[in-house]
Amino acid sequence: MSSSAVLDFTEPETLQSSLRGAKAKITVTDVGAFKSTLTRIDLPRLWLQQSRMSLPFIAHTANTTTR
Repeated sequence: MSSSAVLDFTEPETLQSSLRGAKAKITVTDVGAFKSTLTRIDLPRLWLQQSRMSLPFIAHTANTTTR
């Protein structure tokens, strides 16, 4: 079944726990109000996701082997 969602975040920790198919550690490198939007599209055999963040960051990611 296909579905889609747009999620908004104000904390990097909640964003990194919502990313699918990867383990991520996001470190914000500037001060200010953090805002992020995660767009997901789920198709029967494919997951798509895109994130936009309001502050500069460093991300360390590792793909999971279950997907």
